[in-house]
Amino acid sequence: MVPNKAMFQVMDNQKTLEYMLKHHSSVARFGDGEFSLISGFGIPYQDYDPKLAEQLQAILAKQSSPEFVVCIPDVFERLERYNQFSRDFWQGHLEHTADTYKECCTAEWYGSTFISRPYTDLENKEPATKIFSLVRTLWQDKDVLIVEGTTSRSGVGNDLFDNANSVKRILCPPRNAYEKISEITDAIRQHGAGKLVLLMLGPTAKVITADLYHEGFQLIDLGHIDSEYEWFKMGAIGKVKLKNKHTAEFNYDQDELFIDDENYLSQIIVDLSDEAKMTKKVSVIVPIQNSAKTLTDALESIAQQTYKNLEIILLNNASSDDSGVVCEEWAKKDARIRVFHEQHATIGKLRNAGLSYITGDYFTFLDPTNWFEKDAIQKLITLLEQQPDSDIAVANYTTFQEDTGIYMFYADPDAPIEKSYVTSEWVTTKNETRYNLSNIYKNLSGKLFRTKSLNDIRFPEESDKQSDFFVYRFYLAAAKIVFLNLGLVVIRFNEKEQERLNLACQEEYMALLASMGFNIKAEKESYKYLLLDKRDHALKQGNISNYHEIVQKIKLLDKV
Repeated sequence: MVPNKAMFQVMDNQKTLEYMLKHHSSVARFGDGEFSLISGFGIPYQDYDPKLAEQLQAILAKQSSPEFVVCIPDVFERLERYNQFSRDFWQGHLEHTADTYKECCTAEWYGSTFISRPYTDLENKEPATKIFSLVRTLWQDKDVLIVEGTTSRSGVGNDLFDNANSVKRILCPPRNAYEKISEITDAIRQHGAGKLVLLMLGPTAKVITADLYHEGFQLIDLGHIDSEYEWFKMGAIGKVKLKNKHTAEFNYDQDELFIDDENYLSQIIVDLSDEAKMTKKVSVIVPIQNSAKTLTDALESIAQQTYKNLEIILLNNASSDDSGVVCEEWAKKDARIRVFHEQHATIGKLRNAGLSYITGDYFTFLDPTNWFEKDAIQKLITLLEQQPDSDIAVANYTTFQEDTGIYMFYADPDAPIEKSYVTSEWVTTKNETRYNLSNIYKNLSGKLFRTKSLNDIRFPEESDKQSDFFVYRFYLAAAKIVFLNLGLVVIRFNEKEQERLNLACQEEYMALLASMGFNIKAEKESYKYLLLDKRDHALKQGNISNYHEIVQKIKLLDKV
């Protein structure tokens, strides 16, 4: 049975705000997201946490008082006030959560959750003018401390807080802020004395408000207010995505063009977000040639990285399919993307062009057939930041067999192994099958390079199949290499297109090792096996000239 007014007494927006103004109340607002968490489900910006759910349920059962008001949705009567979409949504919500409301909402009365959502959901939007006037009265001539996610930027680009005496901000993670609740609470204690604390922090705001109002702070959980005010000011009929900040109900922050104006930056007094650590820029180079079928998957995996400080360099090499169109469309959506339409004979020349464009502190490559795991760059840059004497971070990978749809995993995600090597140690791993090291060693995928260590290292430009050269040369020039046995990139693998090992690359590598004084006994054995493989392959292909050349090299090795 759907709950009704007789079960729950909820004041409307105006009465709730007037009560808050009269008593200087702290406020915790509960919406559909909080009820989902209490019911055991995660929401887009907060994973389910049993402790959080327990705390939310306890707060919801509190009796409201002049000091602390608990708010729930004002949807138990007069649903005709709301537009059709909202009516359908809340009717469906109440049908699914009726038992949760009955179990948890045991207080005598509640305030209205919609004090911060007074505009778009209404059929008649005229009352919003009065409500926004009351809302802004809350901070009239007061010193305000805003506690929000990094993408919220409440009041930026509008006059929402222009009537406050001052505004300061504590920035928090835009997702799973509950993981840092102790740090956030401590920061409020340190900086919130004598200020009105406004929280735009989802479910975490409720717990913080309930914990701190006892200590004499006035805290108001006011998420969504900025988006609603933006829509109110523009006279929007419905919810319009905002271009320069997080938009309420658009739970995945994509395509925003954040503008860090001086006033906003000057207001930030504490930054507890992960983005505070993202000071180093990573350049991601994507060489593209007729890759339209798989390119979107690759670009999505880059755009959705947890590490955000990226420049994404797309090198479209005279593609005759829609690759160029895909590149330009993505550049319109993501300001981090730079598109270069090139015309080079080989992939080596194309990659070298990409190296000439990078401005990042680190760089990596991603072929358009492959894709990153979501936290790949975050994990790789953390390795290099923690070990500043390392020049390359190397990760394992996963293969996806395109012909069969089968994934092959080489690393155990529950037992990651992290190890650093000096060059003399790392070169010995080239022929090790343990942890897939022999394949990881030569592969360009899943590696993050320190830009200042690049020097004059470049790709050979005469062939399309010589990325090994670049990797080997970087290894030999590096002071230290750090390895993480986690599959951070997925390589799309097609048996028909399998790249064979390059003889010239192995020969140069052996010569460099020998000239640097390394023992190359293992490399000579590996080279012998490679020659035998190439000999058989040349014979099967009918390349008799190449066959005779390889046979001659095998005889010379046997003679030695």
